[in-house]
Amino acid sequence: MNFNGISRSQIESLAKWQGNQAVTLYIPTARKGVDVTQGPLKLKNLLVSAEHQLIEGGMRATLARDFLEEASKLGSNSDFWQTRSNGLAIFIGDNHCHVYRLTFEVPELVQVGHRFNVLPLVPGLTRGNPHYVLALDRQNIRLLLCSPEGITEAKVEDLPESIEGFLASAYSEKQAQAHTVGAVGRAGGVVMHGTGDRGVEQKEQTHQFCLAIQEALRRYLHGAKHPLVLAGTEEIVNEYRDVSKYANTMPDHIVRSLKTLGNSEMRDLSQPIVDGFCDRARLDTLERYRTRAGTGLTSRQLETMPELARAGRLESLLISRRVVADNPNERDHTLTPECRDINDLALDTLAHHGDVFLFDQGELTVDELAVAVLRY
Repeated sequence: MNFNGISRSQIESLAKWQGNQAVTLYIPTARKGVDVTQGPLKLKNLLVSAEHQLIEGGMRATLARDFLEEASKLGSNSDFWQTRSNGLAIFIGDNHCHVYRLTFEVPELVQVGHRFNVLPLVPGLTRGNPHYVLALDRQNIRLLLCSPEGITEAKVEDLPESIEGFLASAYSEKQAQAHTVGAVGRAGGVVMHGTGDRGVEQKEQTHQFCLAIQEALRRYLHGAKHPLVLAGTEEIVNEYRDVSKYANTMPDHIVRSLKTLGNSEMRDLSQPIVDGFCDRARLDTLERYRTRAGTGLTSRQLETMPELARAGRLESLLISRRVVADNPNERDHTLTPECRDINDLALDTLAHHGDVFLFDQGELTVDELAVAVLRY
């Protein structure tokens, strides 16, 4: 089982999954308040519903209970419920059970079929992404990896800890002396002396300091793709931005004195920056749909989209937020057939590395529950 937050690549793996039976459970939970004890009860009720549906679909009762056994064990796992989140997503297939804690709210839902249901995950594709924060405090440089599950301070080799330590080290190196003493009877020896940096202006010191930070991070972040948020005063943030080579550095940053700012506070300040940046991809897709409408590179026909999606022709699928807001059915926590069709569209789009976003009423002048931008 995987109890961490869910990523885009994991959602794509769910989209590609193939098996005889697929059970999807979504459980709204609470980080605090009276509802924190309701998780195990909600899980039990959804599993009872899933078992009935499996049996109605032709599975023997004993096999249905075995199929759901791993998820059932969570109900009595008190340690599991001690960690708070906004919701849980549980995907049960042949011989596996994946459990993900979510940073966003989800409806109470159960679905039994041949494919998983990912519609409630779509809002999270642009929110709560793991990211780095580079705290450019002259007295305490640190790189944080922030995620919904926690904050980890990275151990970066050769990362300067402070500007004073960096300058002292640089000064010491440049004061190294090399003495070459000539042999007796020959010309006098040559003595070489380094020159100090004490006269260098503060801006040049800051520039060299940022270069050293960048060099250490260049090696550490090689191949990384998480967004990076800079934090510090305008002076040092702008200086570091001038030398930074990391492609995923966010254009916005945290402008604060970091002396009294803890790691949790930095995550709270940086997450909206990352979420806002990620939402730009959704807004750009909405604009592409508007500009391409009528050119043959968009579709509003739900009846023809499945074939296009299976062929990998959907660059982006735009789903009305009503699909997520109005489902599942409050009585039995299941989706309508129409929304199951849209879920299949989302799965096929994600399986071919397309994007899936929600749109609000007013963002597009369409009545359809889903529209698409085509690759060709």
